[in-house]
Amino acid sequence: MAPRARTISVAPVWTGLSRFLDPEATTSSAVMAALVAFLLVTCSALTYVAGGAERLSQMVYLAPILLSALRFRHLATLATAVAAALLAGPLMPADLVTGRSQLPSEWLSRGLTFVAVGQLAVFLFRTHRAMSSALQSTQRMASQMQDRVREAEAQARRRDEVAAQVGQALRGTGIRILFQPIADLRTGTVTGVEALARFDLPPPRRPDTWFSHAWEVGLGPELEVLALRQALSAVDRLPESVYLSANVTAHPPVAGVRGAHRGPPVRPAGSGDHRAHQGRGLRFPS
Repeated sequence: MAPRARTISVAPVWTGLSRFLDPEATTSSAVMAALVAFLLVTCSALTYVAGGAERLSQMVYLAPILLSALRFRHLATLATAVAAALLAGPLMPADLVTGRSQLPSEWLSRGLTFVAVGQLAVFLFRTHRAMSSALQSTQRMASQMQDRVREAEAQARRRDEVAAQVGQALRGTGIRILFQPIADLRTGTVTGVEALARFDLPPPRRPDTWFSHAWEVGLGPELEVLALRQALSAVDRLPESVYLSANVTAHPPVAGVRGAHRGPPVRPAGSGDHRAHQGRGLRFPS
């Protein structure tokens, strides 16, 4: 059986390096400055060991300059470029064997190159970070907008479903009225009945949930009017001394019920004692 190949993930290494080079991080600034200084000294030592500035490419000094640009800002990178220019220029002979020194034009042009490269690198690195941050912000905003759109679509679908279910109830199918007797505790006689709406429609819900959903989709008045009309259809079968009670919202569509009811008068009796009401009619309990 062949041995299983091992996979090495570079993600943790890259994440750690990104945090280490992050210009907003303050914990590694001293370490990074020491690393830049170490690279400057190392480049100078390599140049000296090689035999002078003419025997080793002075572009090796770009390593600490670019590292400084990646981690720090313009001023620190400028200081790094000036230090590199001094170490690679007047402080370093052109050839240690012959003892020839560098011409001022040589190390000045090299120093200007170091400074220009460092400042350009700082600008490019900062621009890249700004664009990356803007892209991440845009992606987060797009994700939030997608979530809101999906939520709005889900609410719209739920609203359409509820509206269709309530519409089925408004067509008179699946809704029925039960009557619960109301007795006088002193005499034990039935003085009224309370109309209770029940729904035989899927999905099973409490009656108050049906009315609440109906109000959410703008069909609350229609559903209450339908329930009250069905309740009022039983008034003619009640004895003269028994009243009809119904629970309605704070602003019931009484006008629509009155216009649709034919028969004994419909009189809202307010929040007074039910026993004070004489004759049949509709009472809204407190």
